[in-house]
Amino acid sequence: MKQFAELESIINEKNPVKLSDSFSFSMSDFKRQAGSYMGFCVLVFVISMVLSFIPFGSFLLSPFLSLGFSIFIYEERVNNNPDFGAFFKGFQKFGNVFLTYLLTIAAYFLAALPLLFLGGIAFIKEGLNAQQNQLSFDPILTTGLVAGGLITFVLFLVITTCTAFATYFAYFYNVTPSEAIKLSTIMGLKNFGHMIMLFLFSGFVGGIGIILCGIGLLATIPISNLILYYTFEGLTKLEHTNGPDFDFDSTTN
Repeated sequence: MKQFAELESIINEKNPVKLSDSFSFSMSDFKRQAGSYMGFCVLVFVISMVLSFIPFGSFLLSPFLSLGFSIFIYEERVNNNPDFGAFFKGFQKFGNVFLTYLLTIAAYFLAALPLLFLGGIAFIKEGLNAQQNQLSFDPILTTGLVAGGLITFVLFLVITTCTAFATYFAYFYNVTPSEAIKLSTIMGLKNFGHMIMLFLFSGFVGGIGIILCGIGLLATIPISNLILYYTFEGLTKLEHTNGPDFDFDSTTN
């Protein structure tokens, strides 16, 4: 298992993974295990619906369900033929993964403060008053609200980029939550352009799934998660027995 210093050194080498490689590997894996990925996706939908009736239920399970796709393909690399239970192996490191997830959520709450204090409070008051008299609702679209929204949007984008792989580090390398956040931040900032392209492409893939009457999400959700996994695998040089060879290109973001 690589230690923090070794992982930091690998990340600092900055060998970006081509998005085309991540997409190609993801498509290949999905085609090979389409039934398993689509079955898990359906199960995630069902679990999410059930947990929607339980306070914070979806919140508690979200990081583990998201990691499931990546863990399954990693287990396939190591064990060749993993069973369906591999999707749920993230729970074996519940404490480490969940604490890391809590730190990322805390960062988002802090990022929302500009929006809240620069006009958001007044907007919320108007909304509460409208519950008593809907005709009295008068949204206050002030300069402060707009400025706060823009600041929060930029901060959300930066935080998403910096924490996208925090739970991946917590699970695959078993580093502490603070180390996972730091490593993910270093990797995100050093590959900022690549990460933005990755998010845009993943959003595009997800949009296709929605356009296809939602059924397409059974394919696009696994593929989007696999693209994230392969980006993580390539940037950290995650070890396994028989994975793909990345075509590293130092000039490609």
